[in-house]
Amino acid sequence: MPGVTWVDYNCDGSLSATPCAETPSPVPDTSPPSPVPETSSPAPTPSPTPEEPDPQSEAPLSATAAFVCGRSVSQLPDLRPNSFVLGEVEHLQVALATMGFNPGPIDGEYGTQTEEAVKRFQRSTPNLNDDGWVGAFTWTRIQERFCSG
Repeated sequence: MPGVTWVDYNCDGSLSATPCAETPSPVPDTSPPSPVPETSSPAPTPSPTPEEPDPQSEAPLSATAAFVCGRSVSQLPDLRPNSFVLGEVEHLQVALATMGFNPGPIDGEYGTQTEEAVKRFQRSTPNLNDDGWVGAFTWTRIQERFCSG
């Protein structure tokens, strides 16, 4: 277009017939951060790893004591092999183990090992039949031994 002059702004904001050169945009710094000097601090003490709970620990033992010693014999269940009364076989197992008659795992199942432990207890106690069943007479003897000591 003849007779027309193109006018543009200079970089400083003044008018000019020639545009200012483009200012390069800043390039982001992609270099890794400088390492932070380490201070010498004492190494942390490792926390002790928790041990597996002992099946005869205070919690089950105190619950078993409340169950066995805190009831009259008439309130205790008759238990025999293959019995499953929620929590009650476990209390029998804890009581037997505490008295030294190993019932095997404290698992709440009245299996062969629990039956054998009951029979050993019955044989060690005068006037009990060693039938492996825990009724009123066996519970009475368990209470006498377990709750007294």
